[in-house]
Amino acid sequence: MSKIFHSLKNTFIEGAIFLLPLLIVFVVLTKTTEALRGLSTKIASLFGLKSFIGISGGTIISALIIICICMLCGFFSRYSYFKSLYEWMDNGLQKHLPGYTLYREMAMETLEIREEVLPFENAAWIEKDNRWQPGFVVDSSTDNKCIVFVPTAGNVKEGEIYLIESNKVHSLPHADLKAFRTSINNLGKGLLNFEGGDPLQATSEEDDSIRR
Repeated sequence: MSKIFHSLKNTFIEGAIFLLPLLIVFVVLTKTTEALRGLSTKIASLFGLKSFIGISGGTIISALIIICICMLCGFFSRYSYFKSLYEWMDNGLQKHLPGYTLYREMAMETLEIREEVLPFENAAWIEKDNRWQPGFVVDSSTDNKCIVFVPTAGNVKEGEIYLIESNKVHSLPHADLKAFRTSINNLGKGLLNFEGGDPLQATSEEDDSIRR
């Protein structure tokens, strides 16, 4: 059942994205809403649907029509002919309609569900100015140096990139990257819960072993 639901959801999203150029044209022409409202009201009256849980029959029918159109276009978008048609419309709108690309990308981010892949080797604590900061190892070299990214607390999409020596990096190879990033975004809440997540304790244990 979950597979069927997932497939239908993906089909709906594909159809909505496929419809995006047409929907923008309809918005520019300002005719879609009026035409759909009149049609949906007639259909609702035909079936005697005046309202349901406080929602008018016309609104319900409009929503069903939009869902059906998106599902239908989702199926069509899987065929090469319709994909070519979509690309032709999309390219034309990008050339001749100012601002289309910006709104298209915003809509794509809202509609399209993608599995985010973080470009990091592992989470880590990074020593800088005698302080430990949470961040990520982006790349490491054979000469004991690392490229690290230290996000801004509360806004993990921004931060700073450093080239540092690997002995200033306390790696957390078992930490989930997304969970670690979420903790940074939540101003550090939960960072010490990750396995091996306290660099001060690890440093203290190393010092004790050296003394012995």
